[in-house]
Amino acid sequence: MKCLIRNSSCSVRGGLKFEQYKELCSQLAHDLLINHKDSVYSADYGELINFISKYAKKNPRLVGDPKNIFDFLFEAGILKKKIDRYTFRLNGIFEYFLAYYIKENPEFKEEILSDDSIYLNFKNELEIYSGFNRKDEKFLKKVYEKTRLVYDSVFPRYLKAGDLDTALLSKIGEAETFAADFKKIKIPEPIKHEIQDAIKDKNEPLNTMSEVHLKEKVDIAQINSEILEKYVSIIARVFKNSDGIENVELIHEIFDYILECYCNLGFYLIKEIKEYARTENQKQESEEFVIGEELLKALSRFIPVLTETLLYDGLGHVNLKTIILEKIEQLNMDSKNNQYKLFLLYFLLIDCDIKANKNYINEAFENVKMSVLKVSTLFKLNIYLAFKAYNNKDLESYLKKQIQTANLNLDSRSDVGLIQRGLAKRTKSNIVKAQSENQQI
Repeated sequence: MKCLIRNSSCSVRGGLKFEQYKELCSQLAHDLLINHKDSVYSADYGELINFISKYAKKNPRLVGDPKNIFDFLFEAGILKKKIDRYTFRLNGIFEYFLAYYIKENPEFKEEILSDDSIYLNFKNELEIYSGFNRKDEKFLKKVYEKTRLVYDSVFPRYLKAGDLDTALLSKIGEAETFAADFKKIKIPEPIKHEIQDAIKDKNEPLNTMSEVHLKEKVDIAQINSEILEKYVSIIARVFKNSDGIENVELIHEIFDYILECYCNLGFYLIKEIKEYARTENQKQESEEFVIGEELLKALSRFIPVLTETLLYDGLGHVNLKTIILEKIEQLNMDSKNNQYKLFLLYFLLIDCDIKANKNYINEAFENVKMSVLKVSTLFKLNIYLAFKAYNNKDLESYLKKQIQTANLNLDSRSDVGLIQRGLAKRTKSNIVKAQSENQQI
């Protein structure tokens, strides 16, 4: 597969050049998408040989024998056999060649952009395409305009400083009532990579989404959080890859808008949770199963962390560091009215490269003072300790100290010595446990 996605003029088996194989595969991907939906984008051997033969007639420079070309695609792992038919080995390969088809066929790109029910299914392809053509400002503007049409119709624009923070407080409330629960979170040591992998495999099984699967049209008649997430994710990923665009004003405008979109998406999730709970409560005849206010509040309290996670999934890349830092500097001129955005930006920056950017945790302590966001900060630090610090004693030690500080920030009455003794006690307990295990072995 690697040989087909690099630029090269060298010939490979079958007499074709790498670029010719890429073009052929992109045409095949499009043909399977359009003409073979009923068989989940797969074709039998005869259909594939026939397709290659027809393609060769339209491309006189393609001189290889269709059977040899097919054999190469199969043996190289581009195609695989699925019962009695053939399809692309992985959904990611299928999406890559569809993105290449978009690059070479602008009319197909316009088809996707013109129908939102199709557009929302091409998130990965549009992201890859924007990586192929990093200077396509016209495309970026179209995706931006599509996003605005939806988000501006659903949400008010929070243009005034402090409006997002006010909205956050109104939906979650002050942190005094739940800070104590978050302080009970104790991560004694980083989680081993093997256990992390097991967790990822359980939550994101590879064999479900790695197979080529159908693109069902999205019903956009009824807006929900899933649809809103798709819209903002597409603009975020396209923006992230469009690093060849030199229109600085447009770059900052779109970045600001994406940031607001993710904030609004978080608020929408809170609203959706409450509406779901209300509907479920009305269905229940017994009060035993009623979803209570406390559970709703508990779920809502994770929204800042969830919002930042979604923001990182869309915009997380080191090439945005300068833009993020410039925005942080701007917002810090009035930090008390830009708390939510600052929280999101600081941890977006840290998530992009925790080793290089961990010192910004101290800045976050200094500038993010809202109680609900202090709690979210503590939660993020515990996540870093659990999943980012394994086999890195310096980072582990640094994060443990920062967790102490985050605890103190939640409760100024906390005793530093007491916290340190608590950490020392857990460390000692771990050592005793390890020695016991070694003796048993």
